[in-house]
Amino acid sequence: MSKSEYLTDHEAFDHLWKQAGEGKRLVAAAVESGTALYFDSSDICTFRYHAFLRSLLSERGETAFAALVLRPAPEAYFYHHFGKYPAFIFLPEHSDQDFVASLNSDPGGSLADAFDANSEQYVVFPLNGEWVIYADRKQELAAMAGPGDVLEFTRRRYPFVVFEENPGFAIRD
Repeated sequence: MSKSEYLTDHEAFDHLWKQAGEGKRLVAAAVESGTALYFDSSDICTFRYHAFLRSLLSERGETAFAALVLRPAPEAYFYHHFGKYPAFIFLPEHSDQDFVASLNSDPGGSLADAFDANSEQYVVFPLNGEWVIYADRKQELAAMAGPGDVLEFTRRRYPFVVFEENPGFAIRD
């Protein structure tokens, strides 16, 4: 399989954008209630992060997930310059290598605007929206919200450091 490609379909992106907004609200509520888990926002572009996501999806009977940049502005900045959206849908056939290659792929004449290089804020979530990871690179943190068994799975299986107490994370618009 080859890497996933940046989305070009407006309807597909709009649907993911709405899901991302719902996910962001879910994370905000989890942060406020003290149920969110936290980790480093830079973990995303690693084979181990993708392997963790794949194992979580498998555990939940899910198959695909989305990764989407919230800031810089997907339409006003990214689509305006590149004619595509800073979002990917990853399927079971995408390998760890495909995942990392996608996040580092040039959107069109500007490698500095690849997802991993230019994602001030991003979200990752399964297509059913049951759980979500919201990250803010300026804070160098990501927060995860979802059902208790998803969070327990993450505590046990996340390949990097997990913080259960809020290390100062706040959702900023």
